[in-house]
Amino acid sequence: MTEPVTKSVYRATVEAVADDPQQMEAILRAQNLPSVGEPTDKNPVPVGEWVLLHLLMKQNGHDWHEEIDACRKAIHNRVQSLRSFHGPETALEALDSVIADLETARESLEEAT
Repeated sequence: MTEPVTKSVYRATVEAVADDPQQMEAILRAQNLPSVGEPTDKNPVPVGEWVLLHLLMKQNGHDWHEEIDACRKAIHNRVQSLRSFHGPETALEALDSVIADLETARESLEEAT
């Protein structure tokens, strides 16, 4: 049985494999985690394969802003690819979903100030 990914387990794992993204990927796959984790009893952090991008950027000395820029570019690239393969309506639905998530994040940040 796989143990839950607690914050302390996550931090220890990150420290142990910070220089080896392949090892981190193997650990994440062993946890059967999705690409984007949702908070659950098993995965309260929530960790997902997105952590690989975060660790790679951190390892290469990028800061928060550069990581956000990379994510922005990735979203743009994926939406364009989705449009090419599945049409503009599908791409717009995916983009609208991202925009809604970002608006929720903004509201949460505004409430915290």
